[in-house]
Amino acid sequence: MVRRPRGFTLVEMMVASVVAIILLSGAVGLLIAGARLHRRHVEQGRMKQSAALLLDQLTSEVRQAGLGRPSWTRDDGANERFPPAIFMATTTQIGFIADLPRPDSNFNGMSTLADDQNPAELPLNGLAVLNELNGTCDVPLGLPPSCTTDGSSLLFPPNPGKGCNLDDNAVTCPWALGRYRGGEYVLVVNGLGKWVERTLQATPYGTGLLRKGLVYTAPVIPATFFVGSGRGYVTTMDRVFYQFDNVNKKVLRDQCWNGPFPSTNLGLLGTPCAKGATTGTGWEPLIGHATLSFQYYDASNIALITSPATTVAAVDLPRIRRVEIKLNLSQNLPSTALPLTYDTLVSVSFRQ
Repeated sequence: MVRRPRGFTLVEMMVASVVAIILLSGAVGLLIAGARLHRRHVEQGRMKQSAALLLDQLTSEVRQAGLGRPSWTRDDGANERFPPAIFMATTTQIGFIADLPRPDSNFNGMSTLADDQNPAELPLNGLAVLNELNGTCDVPLGLPPSCTTDGSSLLFPPNPGKGCNLDDNAVTCPWALGRYRGGEYVLVVNGLGKWVERTLQATPYGTGLLRKGLVYTAPVIPATFFVGSGRGYVTTMDRVFYQFDNVNKKVLRDQCWNGPFPSTNLGLLGTPCAKGATTGTGWEPLIGHATLSFQYYDASNIALITSPATTVAAVDLPRIRRVEIKLNLSQNLPSTALPLTYDTLVSVSFRQ
């Protein structure tokens, strides 16, 4: 008698199905957990990258606080000193002065004064200036000129086009590439660190008898300002603000180039500007889901803000030598119980 092959019973099939479901559920659970973990790693990497980009910009600019700031008193005023490099210092906001590049310019606005400021050769109220664009050549006229800006440039190769004596828009002109704006305030600082403040004319450069130069509005800078002082410089000082917006949990930045800089009115200096071609960038968000705080220290490493105060006193602003910056990023991910966070702290030292 031939015995037929015995199949699986219903009970055995049900047991096998339950085991398969359990195994598949476990595998799916592992896949979901792995996907969530991968997403957390990816998002944390993005947070670290965002934090690094923000802090690189912030620390780089804070290190430049005071760049271009004159070291002595006003030459044609009441002997007032220029405001401190950091003119606003709170636990959630910092404001400082620096000659920084602007969004629509290729370079900052600092230029060395040429040795010879001969008013007979320059346009009325003119300044002969040098910088990395025109090297040692301060835009003379004549055929042929004694030097050419395209041949003397420290940044551009020889003969990139026309010299500044032939073309006011040539890249080797001190006023080219958005360095200076018509109608803006500039500081003229002599070799002793004394300074005067002037406004550039609507067209910020002009042609004199033998040379071209920057042109400012009256009054005329006295000739004695340049005599015996060695080389000085011309600079455009901007006010830069970083702020933590507690309502929207964002870090904001505002860069203002609308001067002037009254040395006794820190309240006016501390007023950010609205967005505009003649004013500044306005508040621009840099990063969200963030908390930003500042602490300030003097040369002896003493904290200049102690609880419950939240602001460095005006008298202590010139004492600031180090800024400590704390940044926290936090983000809630879908289907995760714990928020993703990232904390970092950096310290920036500089000299007033």
